[in-house]
Amino acid sequence: MLVTSWRNPTANTLIANNGEPLVNPSNAYIDDNAYATVSALPKNTDSDKYRFTGFGFTSSDIPSGSTILGIQASIRTFVSSTSSSPIATLNLYRPTTTTETSSKVISYTSTSEVAYVLPNSVTEYRWDTDWSYSDIVGNSDFGISIYFSHSSFSGTRDYSLDEIALRIFYTTNTTATAYSGALLLL
Repeated sequence: MLVTSWRNPTANTLIANNGEPLVNPSNAYIDDNAYATVSALPKNTDSDKYRFTGFGFTSSDIPSGSTILGIQASIRTFVSSTSSSPIATLNLYRPTTTTETSSKVISYTSTSEVAYVLPNSVTEYRWDTDWSYSDIVGNSDFGISIYFSHSSFSGTRDYSLDEIALRIFYTTNTTATAYSGALLLL
């Protein structure tokens, strides 16, 4: 199994306007302590949902003919209080079928910035779906969406998002051929 380096988005789109905006979503493109924020999110309310795209995976990252095994996301984020179950919900977006995967959820454990990596198990990298080379490589619309919520009995939460990054797990499809007594990998 091979893995790409972490790649960051270069674009974002509001895909669900729930009335609680993510301010400065482009601040989530790189890890630089400049934050995209949701302020004073009320209990039992979802923030606006944004899709981040433009990760720029190319055939230099994943060779043509490779089999995609899975995708992992790293989200650098924190929340103003960890009481009352604050969460971030993520879905990968497959532009070739215009569908999102089942959700992966970050349950906040810190009021300081933490890099949460999802999924954290090799068996979950598929995000409940198989991925094709064309879903990801050269496809600027491939991406991940995120929104925030909490089930507080009272009060609000502030969410800060510093970076979103993705990496791809894959295998190459090499063929072994005998050539003049030596093994040649093509």
